Amino acid sequence: MVQKIPIQRLRRERRENEGQQRTTRACDTCRQRKMKCDGNRPMCAQCQAQGLATCAYSEVKAVKVQRQLESANLKIKAYEELLKDISHRIGGFLAKRIASVLNDPSAKQSEHRNNAFDASSSSSIGSLDDIGTVSEDLNRSEESRATGYMGKNSEVTWMQRLEFGTTRQREDSLETPPQYLLRGDDSIASMNYRLDHDRLSDPEVRNAFVLPPKALADQLFQIYFDKVHHSMPIIRQNLFMEQYNRLFSGSPINPGRKWLAIFNMVLTISSRFCRHSKQGARGYSDENMFFARAKSLSISENVLYDHEDLQQVQAEALMGFYFLAVSQINRSWKMIGIAARSGIALGLNLRRTSNKFDSESSESRKRLWWSIFHLEHLLSVMTGRVSCLGDGSCSAPPPLPTGILEYGVPGVSQFGNEPLAQGCGIQWTICQRHEQIEAQQACLKSVASSPSLYFFYLVDLSLIMHAITNRVYSTDVFQDGWAQIKSRIGVYSEKMDQWLSGLHASLAFEDIHGNTFPRSNSCYQVSLALHYYSARIVLNRPCLTRPQIDSKSGIRFPHSQFHNNTALACLRASLALINILPDQTETGWVYNTTSWWSFLHFLMQATIIMLIHMSVGSVPTRAEKGANVETGEGAVGISESPEIVLAATKKALHWLHCLGGSDEAARRAFHICNNYLHRIAPSKGLDLSGIPSNIGLSQTFGTADYPPGETSSSTPQQQNQSNSAPQHAQSTAFRGFDYNERDDMLFQEPEETQASLDSIQSSSAVLDTDIDMSETISYPTNANLDDILFLLGSNI
Repeated sequence: MVQKIPIQRLRRERRENEGQQRTTRACDTCRQRKMKCDGNRPMCAQCQAQGLATCAYSEVKAVKVQRQLESANLKIKAYEELLKDISHRIGGFLAKRIASVLNDPSAKQSEHRNNAFDASSSSSIGSLDDIGTVSEDLNRSEESRATGYMGKNSEVTWMQRLEFGTTRQREDSLETPPQYLLRGDDSIASMNYRLDHDRLSDPEVRNAFVLPPKALADQLFQIYFDKVHHSMPIIRQNLFMEQYNRLFSGSPINPGRKWLAIFNMVLTISSRFCRHSKQGARGYSDENMFFARAKSLSISENVLYDHEDLQQVQAEALMGFYFLAVSQINRSWKMIGIAARSGIALGLNLRRTSNKFDSESSESRKRLWWSIFHLEHLLSVMTGRVSCLGDGSCSAPPPLPTGILEYGVPGVSQFGNEPLAQGCGIQWTICQRHEQIEAQQACLKSVASSPSLYFFYLVDLSLIMHAITNRVYSTDVFQDGWAQIKSRIGVYSEKMDQWLSGLHASLAFEDIHGNTFPRSNSCYQVSLALHYYSARIVLNRPCLTRPQIDSKSGIRFPHSQFHNNTALACLRASLALINILPDQTETGWVYNTTSWWSFLHFLMQATIIMLIHMSVGSVPTRAEKGANVETGEGAVGISESPEIVLAATKKALHWLHCLGGSDEAARRAFHICNNYLHRIAPSKGLDLSGIPSNIGLSQTFGTADYPPGETSSSTPQQQNQSNSAPQHAQSTAFRGFDYNERDDMLFQEPEETQASLDSIQSSSAVLDTDIDMSETISYPTNANLDDILFLLGSNI
């Protein structure tokens, strides 16, 4: 049988006169009319013949579906990011529902572990367990009441939990010298190194209107504006100094009681600086008398009976700051709370839409409010207490990062020459998206460096830290679940990275690789660095805990990689903070270069974190070498090695010992840390050579933190001068807008003088009180009043 052979079909050559080949895609009109389309573009022959204006070709179905799928994927991704961002802000049950909808594996794993963020109190030192509880009766004694409640983000609580955990773990060794053993209880009050339980001296004020010598006042005012004002612009410097100069000019003037209260509080704060730094004016022995005068003029019963005004807010804020400077943290917390509520009552926390205020007055009010906010936040961190300023309580715009109030001439502003005046709106880092932050950073880096720029960065960081304490250390932490806390730590860590990357070149203290610059003597750089590393410590502190231990088997479970990385970040922030300090201890460096009123707080935060690290043990690290991943516990020579941590701890103790020579709070802090380190040293094998001894510090400074042998803030000569001053002349001379009628009980005035004073009071009463305090200076022309002021001048 013959096999068939396949014969290929012959290809026909295409001829020109044959019809065109069928088009691959007809236009929409021809497809709808079911007409033959030639596929010409932009218009086919059929549409052209019918005179249509357009000829559209739809996409192939597969291409169209693919495009829709890509668009849907982008939208889904955007929705997921939005839901995650919302879950970080709301927390609670809704956050858990969002996590389950998003099918987040980390959230499921955390929920499967029953939200076990080291929840066992037997395995945690100072973590977030029991954050919504109080473990002791704080009303049991005067000391416990003076200390009050200390929350989880306070370094005092960290130390108390560290002592409690060490005692329970039986890490105290029989080899520990008896002088370092823990005596008494391990309550919060026993670990409080501050001076809350010390009574303040309250000298009798016979005449609150006495003024100090001008030379002394000049020096104290210069100290205040050099060492405090840039970080706390509570008063308006240029106008206040103009009024101050007029007060001593010999011209007849009429300052009110509240103006004089602010005046005395400035002198009080500067005197405290001189007392501790051993520099500047030698009249710091008048510190308590200045304070007593300010209290009697404005802060005592006025808080209860008088309605708030801007001068009262300033006086309250300055007093709260002074309590902070003298380590009376509980009193400071209460006074700043009063100042914050007074400011809220005046609407300082809100955006101002009225055009009745000039730019300088409006800017002064903003700076006053954000100074109060910064102090409230700082004290909330120190005490671990919830802030009275909740989320969304402030809509006041940021202070301008330019020197609008730093040119020394009232009414003259050079702000118009700044790049920010060209429409670059300034917002807080915590409120902006990534692309907005980048645009603002580029704008800020073109601004000239100034104290105003430093203050803006300081408050910007405080807002991030405020969000951290409200969201990470909230009482509903376990309701939210560990997955939410972990997510929030990541979000705020990114915000802090953005803040750090946006610093002006003159204020930057780290390079792009995270390496700190050589030690700087710039007070602005050092202050921002201390606040930044302190915020890093508080943010990452919840993960620096002992490994979880099974209560039945005693097996220790290792932490997650995120847990270890976060704990390591906390330790490295502490080491970086200590690295800022010079190797040679010097008290003058602290008071000339740092925020001296909060330096001890920062130093204790870093020191206690290093003590916790040495008690807990080294944090496991991971290092990639080629294709292999090696784990360890900190190799010798790298930043987290035990040797480096111990050396940094010794350095911190040297600084505490140095400051303890003139500061009772630092002395107590040194004793607490030094005693604990000596107790765990035998069991940990620590070499404590080179650490100064407790014997080198005096045991007491006396009540109200006086140097030994000093009991009064005024010399006998000054007291006699105050007692002999004619009270009727003083009181009458300073009777003005905020004169109190009960002053009439002290003296009887001639009728003609009383009439002239009534006319002055009448003309002053119509003035609106403002932060400028311009209404407190008047120019009476009555001859009788001039005579009284002349008598006053003879007693100054």
